[in-house]
Amino acid sequence: MSGLADQQAVRPGFGVLARVVLLALVVLLGPGCAGRDHGGHHEHRFQDAERWTRVFDDPARDAWQRPDDVIQALALSPGALVADVGSGTGYFAVRLARAVPKGHVYGVDIEPDMVRYLAERGRREGLANLTSVAAAPSDPRLPRAVDLVLVVNTYHHIAE
Repeated sequence: MSGLADQQAVRPGFGVLARVVLLALVVLLGPGCAGRDHGGHHEHRFQDAERWTRVFDDPARDAWQRPDDVIQALALSPGALVADVGSGTGYFAVRLARAVPKGHVYGVDIEPDMVRYLAERGRREGLANLTSVAAAPSDPRLPRAVDLVLVVNTYHHIAE
């Protein structure tokens, strides 16, 4: 992800916001990670998006992931530009798109079927401000600079 900073893909002034978001995520999500082994880089395949949506978008996830609290803690402006790296089926990307009606959300994933699924979901749910982006393992391929990069339940999949 250091390539993002090198390419100035995040707008100036991001440092303070990044610290606030990081602190909020640690406070909100830390307890949900307790007891889960994420010992280093994990490489999984998520080729069947229809199968994985039953896991990733399970309403029971809301109890420990607390997506509404996370999005509220981000304090996004209605016109914010956001990248959800590792967006999968769109659990956060869809919520983010609704939270920034005058902005834009890039749902970024390396799995082609997830990219396809999120694009279809965005169209199905009428979210014209949501774009599904096919990333490379070492490059998120963001089409423009963003105000915020959100990485949830994905960091352990990113190789050093």
